[in-house]
Amino acid sequence: MKVSDEILADGGKNPERIEQVAKGAALRAALSGYQEFRTKELRSVGLSKIDHVTIQRFSGSSANGEDLVSIYACLDVSSVEVLDKSGASVVSPQRPARQPFQVSEDWDKVKQLLVVSSREPWADGGVCEQD
Repeated sequence: MKVSDEILADGGKNPERIEQVAKGAALRAALSGYQEFRTKELRSVGLSKIDHVTIQRFSGSSANGEDLVSIYACLDVSSVEVLDKSGASVVSPQRPARQPFQVSEDWDKVKQLLVVSSREPWADGGVCEQD
């Protein structure tokens, strides 16, 4: 989340920073979002956080390191504002403050860390209903 928050705060500039922590579908989606921020001249203020996680699957024996961990995560964006070039908020009043996602992570042998390979909205928001 930190790297993405930094890129969005910078208006989507230098998006290649996300390559440290994302690959595949997650990387492509992130880069597309950053392009939209640059095109619309938006920037974010504030930090997102993951406030609940439930492990869906762990495959410690994955030979190629792909889809090693899948989780359900509740993304809290209640402290994040998206501003246009005049500094006005473009956040919809209907935007949910907490959003559920299903996230898959792969082991990157070169970087020696888990990287996000996919991140999709999760229809069953149960992970965000926990206290």
